[in-house]
Amino acid sequence: MKIGTVKGIELKLHLSTLIIVGLVGFYAAQLYYAVTGNSDIINFIIIGLINGFIILGSIMVHELMHSIVSLRHGLKVSDIELYMFGGVSNIEEEPKTPRSDLLWFS
Repeated sequence: MKIGTVKGIELKLHLSTLIIVGLVGFYAAQLYYAVTGNSDIINFIIIGLINGFIILGSIMVHELMHSIVSLRHGLKVSDIELYMFGGVSNIEEEPKTPRSDLLWFS
């Protein structure tokens, strides 16, 4: 599903991503309980949501940086898809120089 556009690049979220966001959130809430002993369900939900969105945001920023470097080197980027264990920047052509190839894979 499409969740937005940045610099003309569509951001897409695969439904499997919600599984990993939920699992990260669940385990973050478990850790919160183990450390604090607080069993308030509202705190669990808030901690879980915050951590789930942090992991989703970090994957999105990572793939967005690949795409921005590609755009700066004259490559066309169609979209970014986020999956359960990461994401993919769909770059439609190969890097034109060794330098741009090195920067893209860094």
